[in-house]
Amino acid sequence: MGYPPGTLDKAARIFDSGAGYSQLKVPSKRGRFRRVMRPTTALDAMLKLLRQCLERELSFSPQDCVHGCVKKRGILSNARVHLGQKVVLRLDIRRFFESISLQQVKSALQAGGLDEDSALLLGRCTTLDGHLPVGFSTSPFLANLVFDPTDSVLRSFALEHSLNYTRYVDDLTFSGNYIDDEIRIQIESLIEAHGWTIQNKKTRFMRAGHAQYVTGLSVNDPSGPHIPGM
Repeated sequence: MGYPPGTLDKAARIFDSGAGYSQLKVPSKRGRFRRVMRPTTALDAMLKLLRQCLERELSFSPQDCVHGCVKKRGILSNARVHLGQKVVLRLDIRRFFESISLQQVKSALQAGGLDEDSALLLGRCTTLDGHLPVGFSTSPFLANLVFDPTDSVLRSFALEHSLNYTRYVDDLTFSGNYIDDEIRIQIESLIEAHGWTIQNKKTRFMRAGHAQYVTGLSVNDPSGPHIPGM
């Protein structure tokens, strides 16, 4: 990374002390706010370089079903998978980044090829109060890394049931000719078995003939996703 030995440990100790970042309240839907952590300029530069190094050095590539925080993928590629389907099921993971612990980050980094000490040090540099923060440039990459085993299980389930599956950060979408409550319950059980919590209020069944939205885009028209009302 071009930093002297001990610099990462110093950064980790700064974060451990509650310094090195500020907290912003960003308005979200329904008048609520999201807490976003903004590191200082110097620490932000370090985190960005760390993310680039991890992307380059780790033996990890997000699966085809992952469209959030992946180069050359986004809300359009995510929505295209679900065009013109009879049923679209959308689920949301509650407090996605914050629910990922330091231990999970450490384990995922070790699985990617790092030794235990390095994994722990990098985990300490990229978490606050033992969890991934919203706002750190390393959080999206590490979240994809940690969620990868769950992606594999959900992707396999979708294939077994002739369904499409994609994930855009914390937004999970399944689509196909047939999805009922029994299949939904099975999907939810798989997600929860891997330690994630579903935001039940955001679960949506969307059937053909009614509005179907995926990552904010209408997918009713098989010719392509578009902004609702256009």
